[in-house]
Amino acid sequence: MSEYIKIFSAVIICCIVLTFVREVKKEYSLIIVLLCGSAVLTYVIRDFSVIINLINDFTDKSGASKTGIGILLKAVGISVVCQFACEVCTDSGNRLLQFSVELIGKIAILLTSLPLVSTIIKIVTDYIK
Repeated sequence: MSEYIKIFSAVIICCIVLTFVREVKKEYSLIIVLLCGSAVLTYVIRDFSVIINLINDFTDKSGASKTGIGILLKAVGISVVCQFACEVCTDSGNRLLQFSVELIGKIAILLTSLPLVSTIIKIVTDYIK
């Protein structure tokens, strides 16, 4: 837990530095946001492996399908990366790029989840018959 307090503290310090940098050199603020955001994402992704291992243990013990869990984890990963990219676009003042990234993320999640949707449709149609 103290690791996350350190992360929150670093982000707050980054925000304070950003307020001063934006007044002096606005173009440097985007670089600082990218560096700080990338560092936080890298740290969180490292901890994400613990969650994946726990989910794998759960699916092994319960006999649940790993395909569905894998699709869910991919969708969560896509949404996290897209949210980060959208926030960077917003900070840089590129509303059109933000919309484009959101659209690409939604399409990517939809494409990723198609196998799961087709499995659900197959189960429902088999149940109806």
